Amino acid sequence: MRDWSKVSSYLRKSGVYSMSFLLTVLITLFTFSAQAAITLTGDVDNDFTNENCLEDEGGQDVGIPAGVAGTGFDIEKVCFYYDGNTDELHIGVTTINAVIFGDADGDGDPAASSTAGIIDNANLGTGESFVIALDLDGDSTDLGFDSTTVDMLVGVENSGTYADIGAYNVSSKYDPANNPDLGFGGTLLLNASLFGTPSTTIRDLEFTLADFSTVDANGVNEIINKVAIQVFTGSSVAAGIGDDYLPQIGESTTHALFDFDEDGLEDWEELDNEGTDPNDADSDDDGLDDGTEINGRNPTDPNNPDTDGDGCNDGVEDANQNGKHEAELDEADPNNPDTDGDGLGDCIELTGDNPTNPANSDTDGDGLIDGDEDKNGNGKFEPDLEETDPNKPDTDFGGVNDGDEVENGFDPLDPTDDDAASEQIVAINGYDQVQGGGLGCSLTQSDTNSPSNGVWFLIGIGLLSIVNMRSKVVKSLNVG
Repeated sequence: MRDWSKVSSYLRKSGVYSMSFLLTVLITLFTFSAQAAITLTGDVDNDFTNENCLEDEGGQDVGIPAGVAGTGFDIEKVCFYYDGNTDELHIGVTTINAVIFGDADGDGDPAASSTAGIIDNANLGTGESFVIALDLDGDSTDLGFDSTTVDMLVGVENSGTYADIGAYNVSSKYDPANNPDLGFGGTLLLNASLFGTPSTTIRDLEFTLADFSTVDANGVNEIINKVAIQVFTGSSVAAGIGDDYLPQIGESTTHALFDFDEDGLEDWEELDNEGTDPNDADSDDDGLDDGTEINGRNPTDPNNPDTDGDGCNDGVEDANQNGKHEAELDEADPNNPDTDGDGLGDCIELTGDNPTNPANSDTDGDGLIDGDEDKNGNGKFEPDLEETDPNKPDTDFGGVNDGDEVENGFDPLDPTDDDAASEQIVAINGYDQVQGGGLGCSLTQSDTNSPSNGVWFLIGIGLLSIVNMRSKVVKSLNVG
């Protein structure tokens, strides 16, 4: 419920006192709060745009007397739409050959019959029924579909009319194979609003169940998405007109009642809030379900296959499609075109001729970032352009890492200078070690008279010993 005191307070603080403006705001708020993704008009095909329908694939399977074109009791499909904004379940039913629902003999008048031996009772009437049996918590999967597992019967039993349409509890009389039109218990669980009585202008049956999520049926604590359903229509007083079952007599079928494409988003969320397709689990075809893109720990755009615009679909970057960015699994971030900041776009690293790790700026660990090795950033290793290989720490296989060669002025593409590079690197590292890293003197091969690394080490040890001894002597004299 909206807190109108807060709305009023905001308007006062904003200096808005115009009555006309206030009325405009209130009308707007009411309009949006009552907005529904579908509007019932009596035409199921046009109204149920979410396509959440259970179709009778058997076609015309009810016995039809000679000369009768069709029957209003032969189901074509039953459609559902749950509106989370209003907590209403809309249901629509069409019949085979587009005849009027309830018109048993197909003469265009569901309240009377022009065919001998066939009776059309007004508003369904005594003997005619329409039933949707629902197992809301799925226990019929293990226990069987019967009066103990079915949680509610929606429709009109064979002794009622459209005035009695609603959702009822189930009595022991309900038998899905023999008495599907009986068993409406005495308790009305949910009120139903009929859009209009089927007629020449309203050919389909459409109605709405209010407060659907509040239902307390047969001890059900939570309504699951894939519910078990059996649909029945029939006329026990119309000679020659058989009963129609969906799927088959005595059987039930599971159907995704709220989230038709099973992407983790209910149909109303997709239609009203997200702009995604409720009939397609992956609206943008990027490899990630819409629900994963919206509700994942690293949300992406469910209507844009490449959220960060790096050239790779989000599902390619989120390799295990779980909605997280896991750098430890070498995944690229679908929200960042250059996840590791190495100057190479993630898609180049993933799909180039010489793929690298988009979650590691230095794939080969040679001290050079991938973007510095692939200088033109095209995902290829091109030594003729003086590029090093970001997948090989020692491109020329000379024995010295590319990064060490570059740092010390040698050619990482020429293996013949690696020995010289190695000697210089050893000399520099040894000299720096003795001096505590304080000098950056460069020693080259031409320093033939320079002490070896081992000599420098011994000299350093000697110097440290002398300094330590002098310190002890001075301390002794001071004490004395």
